[in-house]
Amino acid sequence: MKILDDSVNSPSIRERLRIDLPQVLPPGEYRNAVYDANLAAHFIAGPVKRAQYLAQTNAEQKVRERPLCFVAATHEQELDRMAKIIGQRQVLNERIGVILPTNRLDHGIAEDLTEGGVAAERAVAKENTDKISITFSFANLLPKIATFYMAKSLTFDSVLLPRLTEKAYYWIIQDQRARILFVGIARATQWVYLSTVESSEFQEMAVLREAADQGHLTMQRGGGWRAGVESGRGRAQERAREQDRRD
Repeated sequence: MKILDDSVNSPSIRERLRIDLPQVLPPGEYRNAVYDANLAAHFIAGPVKRAQYLAQTNAEQKVRERPLCFVAATHEQELDRMAKIIGQRQVLNERIGVILPTNRLDHGIAEDLTEGGVAAERAVAKENTDKISITFSFANLLPKIATFYMAKSLTFDSVLLPRLTEKAYYWIIQDQRARILFVGIARATQWVYLSTVESSEFQEMAVLREAADQGHLTMQRGGGWRAGVESGRGRAQERAREQDRRD
């Protein structure tokens, strides 16, 4: 089922799916580790709501890793890096969620990963009368690819948010972008990885740069990355020790 055609806008998408976009602060505790929570809080408007959210986070972080945002030189480099990140997190036996704004991008990323030798499983929306259920199996370590809507009731050890480009998000109005980005980041209990393409970045990169300035996110550009530099838990622990020394 497509939820984005060239002529489709966000109100018609919500009407078709019979949904509203996720609320920023639904009831209940959040299973986010502190580094993930600090990043997600940048997408909550107002200090009071931010403090309420941060007070609800309760996940213990196994390895202290800051979220990472990779700015690729090309879409191909973004995809290549994402495939390697998936492999690294699978070695750690983590549940991985790849979250995107539309079904069209879900399908495209799934195909691209498969062509690159990375098996993945797309979330499937089944519609019964007035209810839509989301199904896939957590009995394997295949990364789960889903839209923000499909993933809003799920959690993963690591969440990947690729294709943070204006082209992918142009149809979502500004305040709603912050809401869905919060929801995407808050799906992670341990670590968040974000990626975009240089010269195609979406407007919210300003928020991510602010988060980086405050020590809540590591920014990395494509020219400074080589395959295999960051692999396995040992490198994660080394990064954590380096971060602790800077804190």
